Amino acid sequence: MIDDDSGVVDLGDGTLKTGIPPKSAPEAWLNNVFIGQQRMDMIIQTLQGHTDPKPYYFARQMIIKIPHKDIRVEFLKALDDEVERINKLSLSSDEKGHLIILTSQNIVGEMSSYADQYVGIARTLVIRKM
Repeated sequence: MIDDDSGVVDLGDGTLKTGIPPKSAPEAWLNNVFIGQQRMDMIIQTLQGHTDPKPYYFARQMIIKIPHKDIRVEFLKALDDEVERINKLSLSSDEKGHLIILTSQNIVGEMSSYADQYVGIARTLVIRKM
């Protein structure tokens, strides 16, 4: 039997959803991620035109703080590959800059998904019933 006030949910497949994040992380790192996202908002609000490089450099700065090397390298590669692809397009500097800003925003948004494995907003532990 499951205590309704516990937050535990029987998934009916031999597992229980606990509502607990699958991992824990220092609050300082998580705080840094969320503060970084707020800083990205400020960068976007204070852009000096579409060719302003700040969003790209800030996105890289956010990525290099990811503690897991493989994930950090994957994020950096995704960002840099897309920026390289954009720079090869037959577009004006303003159009390329606009796409790089959007790419930078998207990658910083992906940091939310990465951080969620530690916070447990969208993803929580599921354990096998005994």
